[in-house]
Amino acid sequence: MASITSSLDVKGRAFVKVIITPSAFYQEAIGVDKFKADTGGLLGIADKYQYRGRALIDTGASCSSIDLDVAKKLGLVMRGQVPVNSPKGKHDYDAFDIDIFIGMDNLVLIPNRMVVACDIKAQGIQMLIGTDIIKLGTLVFEKGQTFRFSI
Repeated sequence: MASITSSLDVKGRAFVKVIITPSAFYQEAIGVDKFKADTGGLLGIADKYQYRGRALIDTGASCSSIDLDVAKKLGLVMRGQVPVNSPKGKHDYDAFDIDIFIGMDNLVLIPNRMVVACDIKAQGIQMLIGTDIIKLGTLVFEKGQTFRFSI
């Protein structure tokens, strides 16, 4: 089990670095040879199939999401639609399968996760990590200053 520890921001929010890639299922569909980097790319994955960004850990979100622009950049194929309740009401969102690498120094792979795509870039994030992923590990907030996410 790997652990990520970092400071909370001034508003008490927990952010982590992520690398988002198409899921292993998608890799097989497009052909693993096309997915692999020609020259030692990060994680051995071609740059066009990975997106490095920032994610907010959101204990109030039941499902994780990525920004619409990330889904477009990676050329993800929609899996279907999922109804989601949000402060804006209940809406159907496009769902995609991705692999997520979470971490600061050590990367932790969370493979084949279904996420919804919505417009979250205005929040300064590319991904929102909901309880569907949080529940895979342990999340601890320490004295309102730091957090530890072990997964």
